[in-house]
Amino acid sequence: YISYTSSSASTKVERTDYSSDTTNSVAKGNLNLVQYQNRCVGNINYGWTTGGSIGPTKVERVDYSNDTATASPRGNLSVIRNTHASTGNEDYGYVMSGADPNAKTTTERIDYSNDTASPSPKGYLVYNAERGDAMAAGENGLPYTV
Repeated sequence: YISYTSSSASTKVERTDYSSDTTNSVAKGNLNLVQYQNRCVGNINYGWTTGGSIGPTKVERVDYSNDTATASPRGNLSVIRNTHASTGNEDYGYVMSGADPNAKTTTERIDYSNDTASPSPKGYLVYNAERGDAMAAGENGLPYTV
């Protein structure tokens, strides 16, 4: 649903309609803070934008059922994160690594059921990472199947 501009610092949010992926995206509600080099996670109901080069410790939530409203501020990340990686499942979002030396091997988890709390620090990455990518079996709210 949500596509955040990352080519320049912006507060813009765009929605892509998956049922018609040949149609242009549509402008929707804005972010509260100007962002650049932020990353996103989400489930079936909401999308969260994390970090960024401007206002780098912030987390904001977009409500898919009312994506014309401005995103709502949520908890803060514990370290500066930009050019980081993010992934998630139905219940949690994970953000890890980034350009800042304090972020390179750290991971934090956003609890979707209590997203006003600051994300909690989790395990460490083995390697220093920047501009990486991440994936999970239940990514983007997909149900787990075995």
